[in-house]
Amino acid sequence: MEPVELSVSDDFKQKKKRMVIVAIVVIVLSIVAFGGTFSYSAETVNVMTVEMHINYTGNAGGYFGSSLQYLTANYETMYAGENFSYAVTFTNHGTSPHTINSITAATQGFSIVSMNRNTPLTIQPGASQSVVLLIHLPDHNFSGNLNLSVTAS
Repeated sequence: MEPVELSVSDDFKQKKKRMVIVAIVVIVLSIVAFGGTFSYSAETVNVMTVEMHINYTGNAGGYFGSSLQYLTANYETMYAGENFSYAVTFTNHGTSPHTINSITAATQGFSIVSMNRNTPLTIQPGASQSVVLLIHLPDHNFSGNLNLSVTAS
């Protein structure tokens, strides 16, 4: 048995060919147009140094070390808008208990989301306590220092 052949005009074949070409062009243009819309943005945050500034209140100071401490140099490059964990260890070099009253991110765009220990945190003489900070990064490109501000008494 022979296949059935339908007679199709040359005009119909030409129109069908044009429709296929137009459909392909529309698909390609759609992919190009929407591809830019959904592309991944690789904004980065490059923390060069983590600095800790300790504001000692009261008559004495220095029991947790220098009021300006460089904790880390060339720390890390991360994606903007993410959270990252950073641990800070406080050692009481004094002869009486002292307290970490607050820890904040002083660099614009950074914020401390949470800490594994609540403040105020009292530390006995000769003892150390580590505090793990969950820090939210800025939502834009950044390269510079992260300044942590600590109040101690």
